Amino acid sequence: MKIPSIYTSQKAIILHYCFLALFTLLSVNIAFSQKVNEKKLLKQARKDLVKERYEQAREKYLKLVNIKPNDVVYNFETGLSYYFDNKDRLKSIPYFENAVKNTNGDTIPQLFYYMGMAYHYQGKIKQSNEYLNLFRNYILTRTGDGRELARHIEQIEEYNYNFNKVDTIPNYKIINLNGINCPYPDYAPVLTPDGKYLVFTSRRPDGNSKKKAWDLLPYENIYLAKKENGEWKLVTDKNEWNKFLPQNINTKKHDAGVVYTADGKSLYLYRKDQLWKSVVKESKWQEPFKLTKNIDYKHFHVPSAYLTNDGDTLYFSSTQKGGYGGKDLYYTVKKQDGSWSEAVNLGPDINTEYDDDAPFLNKTGNILYFSSKGHNSIGDFDIFKSTKKADGTWSKPQNIGKPFNSPFNDIYYSVNETQDTGFFASDRDGTLGAMDIWQFYFDCPNLKNVEIKGIAYNKTNHTPVPVTLSLINKETNDSSVFYGKPQTGEFLIIAEPKNNYILKVYADNFKTILDEFELPKQCDAYTNYIELQYETYTENNIPYQKTTVYHSFFDADKLAKELNTDTTGLAKEIGINTKTTNPATAKILALHHKANIDTAQYNFFTTTYTKQLPKSMLVSAPEFKPVHFDFGKYRYIKSEQKYLDEVVEFFKSSDKKEDIRIQVNGYTDAARDHDLARKILEAKGIPYNKANHEKYSKEFNLELSKKRAEYVAKYLIKKGIPQENIEIQAHGEDNPVAPNVNNDGSDNPEGRAKNRRVEIKIITKAVL
Repeated sequence: MKIPSIYTSQKAIILHYCFLALFTLLSVNIAFSQKVNEKKLLKQARKDLVKERYEQAREKYLKLVNIKPNDVVYNFETGLSYYFDNKDRLKSIPYFENAVKNTNGDTIPQLFYYMGMAYHYQGKIKQSNEYLNLFRNYILTRTGDGRELARHIEQIEEYNYNFNKVDTIPNYKIINLNGINCPYPDYAPVLTPDGKYLVFTSRRPDGNSKKKAWDLLPYENIYLAKKENGEWKLVTDKNEWNKFLPQNINTKKHDAGVVYTADGKSLYLYRKDQLWKSVVKESKWQEPFKLTKNIDYKHFHVPSAYLTNDGDTLYFSSTQKGGYGGKDLYYTVKKQDGSWSEAVNLGPDINTEYDDDAPFLNKTGNILYFSSKGHNSIGDFDIFKSTKKADGTWSKPQNIGKPFNSPFNDIYYSVNETQDTGFFASDRDGTLGAMDIWQFYFDCPNLKNVEIKGIAYNKTNHTPVPVTLSLINKETNDSSVFYGKPQTGEFLIIAEPKNNYILKVYADNFKTILDEFELPKQCDAYTNYIELQYETYTENNIPYQKTTVYHSFFDADKLAKELNTDTTGLAKEIGINTKTTNPATAKILALHHKANIDTAQYNFFTTTYTKQLPKSMLVSAPEFKPVHFDFGKYRYIKSEQKYLDEVVEFFKSSDKKEDIRIQVNGYTDAARDHDLARKILEAKGIPYNKANHEKYSKEFNLELSKKRAEYVAKYLIKKGIPQENIEIQAHGEDNPVAPNVNNDGSDNPEGRAKNRRVEIKIITKAVL
C-alpha cells in the first residue's frame, strides 16, 4: 500500500524534471575550479543524496561547505540533504539562504523552488510565495511535467493562502512519541477499547520478513505500545500482547490498520489486499479470517478504514471509478446475512478533486474526522471534521486548526472519548522518519486559586458541625486555616489546583482527621466540593465514631448541561444540586448514573475514617419536641414548657453529664409585614424597596431566632443545667419544617406557626 509522502509528489517531480539537468550544468561550471579531492567528495555526496542516504550525504556536504563557506552549489546541495530528510527539513533554510545570497551570474532555478517550499513548511508565507513566483518563470508549461509542476505550485500557493485563515486552537500540546517511533514510517494509531494501549502500523525492518515492498520499504506490520512512567513503549511480552492482538497477526506481507469493535472482542485488519477479522473465543484471539468480497478491494486503501461502534457501517477510502478525484471516502453497510452493501460515496461535500483519506468517527458516530489535501488545507494532508445532520448528510468539513494541522502531512487522526487527548501521524518538523505518531493533549493554563465549598454535619442527629480546617501543601508545607459557620456547618477553602494536600479537620467532640487528596489541574472557574459527614453509632454494643469525606473535584454544572437530554429526571436533579453547597451532585451521579463517576475524569472519591470509642461513651439521646412562639415574640408558649422540663429530667438522670452537650436552635417563620418594614426603614433613613425589605427582614428574623434560643437556654440553666453544657445557634428563616405560604401564594398561618420554634438537640461528647 502507499502512504502519504513527499516522495510521491514534489520530490519525484523535481528530481525528474530538474535535478539531473542541474547536476550536469553545475558540474560543467565548477569542474575547472575544484581540486581533485573536492570533486571526489562532491561526487560521493551526490551519489548518497540520489540514493536517499541523507545523513551520509550531509556529512560530506558539510565538509565541502567548511572548505568553501560561500560556495553556491555546496550550500544548495547541503540544504537538499537536510530538506529531503524529514526530521531536519527546516535546517535546510540557512544553506538555501546562503546560496541565494552568494549567487552571481547564472541562477539556479531549483533553488527558488526549494527556498519557497522550505519557507512554506516553516510557515513563512510571504517569503514562500515570493520564491515560488520566481521559480514559476522557469517552468516549461509546454511539457507534461512542466504543467504538472505548475499545478503543484498553484496548490502550494493555495495552502499558503489558507495558512493565515485557519485558526490556532489554544491550550493543546503536540508531542512526538519518540519512544515508539523509528526512522521508518509509523502511522495509523488506534487506542485499544480500554484506552490503555496503542496499536499502530509501521514499516520498520524488524518484522517477520526481510523482503521489501514495491517502494523498497519493509512490509507493514502491526505493533502494540503502552504508557509506562509517562512514556509510550513497545509491548514485547507475549502474554500482554495476546490480550489485544492475535499471536501471529503479522505475516511476511502487509498487515496493517487494526480497528476494534466497541466491545473489544473483535478486530479488523488489512492483509493480502483484503479486510480480515479476528474474534475472541474463550478469552483467546482466534486466527484472522477473510471477510466478504463485496467490497472493491482492488481500489481499497487500509489502514484508511473505520468501523462504527455497532459494527454495522464501514467507512473507507478508495480510488474506484466514479469518484471526485484521487482517493474518496465511501461507506458500506453490513446486511443481515453478514455481507456488505454496495459502497456509497460520501459525496462532494466531503470528497474533493484531491485525496481524501483516513476516516475516524466519534463514539456516537455523528462526527466524522478525516484527512484531505483539498478543502482549505494548509499543506498536504490536513485533518477535518464534519457533523452528521438530521437528514443523514454531512455538514461542510471544517479544518480542525493548528497545531493539529501543519504545512506537512497530518493524517490518521483518532481521539479518546473525553476529547482531551488523541493521536495522529505526521511528517512534520521533528519527525524521526518518513512519518511519525504524535499525541495531542489538552494543556490549558492552571488557575492560580479555586474555591472548594463544603459542609460538615452530624448524620446521627442532622445538625451542623462547626469545623476548623488547616490545609497543608504537601510539597511546600505551606498552610492556611479556614473556619466553618457554626449556624450551617458550611465552609469555604481557597486553594491552588494541581497540588497534593493534607486537610486537617478539627471539630468539637469528634476525632481530628487528616484527609489527603490531590486537587486536580483546573483551567476553568468552577466550584469544587467537600462534604464532611460525621456519625456516631453502635455495633455489637460497641460505640463507633465515623467521618466520611466526599470529594467532588469536577465541573458539576458542565456535566449537568451535558446531560440535559436525560429523560429520567437525573439531569434536573443534578441541575438543582449544583446550585447548593452540598455536593449532592456527585453522590447522585455515583449512585444513579454509571457515567464513570469514580474515574479520574470526574474526580469524585470518598474517604472514610472510623474510630472505636470506649463503652463508657455510649449515651442514648432521645428526641425532644420543639417549643413554639407567637408571631414576633421571643418568649415560648407557656403550655409547651413541659417539653423543656423533659430535657432537664434527661440531663439530671444521666451519669455522664460532662459528656452531654445540649444544642438550642432558634428559628422564625418568613412572614413579611410591608407596612411595618416601611416605617422602620424610613425611621432609619433607609429607602424602602424590595431588596432592603428582604435584607432587613432576614436580619430581624435572625436576631429574633437568637433571642428565642437564649430565652430557652436561660430556663434550662435556671433548672440546673450548667451553661458550659449548652450551645446556642440562631438560624433565622432557614430550615422551615412547613410551608410559609400555600401553593397559590396565599399566607399559610398554620405552617408559619410550626416554623416559629426552638429545637433541642442532644450531642454526645467523645474522647479524642
